[in-house]
Amino acid sequence: MRIAVIGAGAVGGVIAALADRAGHAVTVTARGAQLEAVQRSGLHLTGHWGEHTARPRASAVLDERPELAVLTVKAQDARAALEANADFLDGVPLVVVQNGLGGAEAAAAQLPTTPVVGGLALFAASYLSPGEVSITTPAATYLGLPAAVPPLGRGAAPSPAAPFTTPAPSDAAPSTTAPSNAAASTPAAPSDGAASTTPALTSAPAPASASPPASPSVSASAPAPSSASAAADGLPTASAASARSAAEAALRLATATLGAFMPIEVTANFAGAQWTKLIVNQVNALPAITGLSVQETIADPRLRAVLTASMREAVAVARARDVHFETLLGLSDRLLRIFAAAPRPLAQLLPRLMSRRVGSTPNPGSTLQSIRRGQLTEIDHLNGAVMREARAAGVEAPINAHLVRLVHRVEAEGAFITPEEIAISLTLPK
Repeated sequence: MRIAVIGAGAVGGVIAALADRAGHAVTVTARGAQLEAVQRSGLHLTGHWGEHTARPRASAVLDERPELAVLTVKAQDARAALEANADFLDGVPLVVVQNGLGGAEAAAAQLPTTPVVGGLALFAASYLSPGEVSITTPAATYLGLPAAVPPLGRGAAPSPAAPFTTPAPSDAAPSTTAPSNAAASTPAAPSDGAASTTPALTSAPAPASASPPASPSVSASAPAPSSASAAADGLPTASAASARSAAEAALRLATATLGAFMPIEVTANFAGAQWTKLIVNQVNALPAITGLSVQETIADPRLRAVLTASMREAVAVARARDVHFETLLGLSDRLLRIFAAAPRPLAQLLPRLMSRRVGSTPNPGSTLQSIRRGQLTEIDHLNGAVMREARAAGVEAPINAHLVRLVHRVEAEGAFITPEEIAISLTLPK
């Protein structure tokens, strides 16, 4: 299959290399030194899913129409990337692998004739150098339909919700079992080098079919309701049903194709999954501010207290927005609500658990990786998203707001901030 990966950074580079190893015709888009390195020497993958040097076609923008596209650029770069490649994405199933909230919905609005699938990469990947990416913690990638997809309407069954794990790659060929995740995973960070905290993946054989069960569709024998009567009755209009059918077909294609060479799970509550990952993405800010790894950040009592407070604040904002968290990385809606209400010393057990699941390989998180490469971070789409949702709910998120300011200070000044200064600058809730 012709697969295009738009944005060959850490996460995009991993997906492109795995697709190449599985025998697909892969095209990547990249910029600067990364583009030159991939064109010259290919894309070299190392880490938990084996070693492989991919030889994808590489260019600044697409020059041919793919059969499946995966967008993996940072959230702040997504609109420009889609605009630059729009001529070759019209009608092409597009998987938007992005952190924060609303990325897939924004893509669907920007490209209204393109069926969009939301994606959350929970594996941890590092951009080592131009043309070199590595898996530091293996985990699944979750796919689901964004909220922009028209609902089926009253009385119709929802899309299939049961998640499943598909085979991950071995170094030689696509494996029939998912990779062992004994060195448990870590808090997920942004889409270009996300840290993750996932429990062990199931190593059972993959299902006979990698695609989810067929989704309900409007009966061909029944006349499609008129837009006016359908809207009045709460039923899907013909155009809404068509849009949903296209999106569900894209989800099945993406699940089957990507699931043949990397662990994929499907969720019917993609919005809730985005929020759960946003809670885990709280681990990104402090490494970017201090220059420390995720593990070092959580090991420091002062920084661990700040992280715990920012996570609890984000959970409170989600509750104010009536969010039901999807279970990801071992974090359920019930567990996160207990975490938010627990005494602070007890609540700090959750970041400690996340740190243990990271393993021994230092995990910088993608926000720190962006800082080190002199790039703008996507902090405004992580802690900044919590701030925006807080305003929408009529509540405050002062800790998240302060962390956003500190990351922007590091971006502007190029100097990290000590844990002592961070602790002094914040008054944490009891």
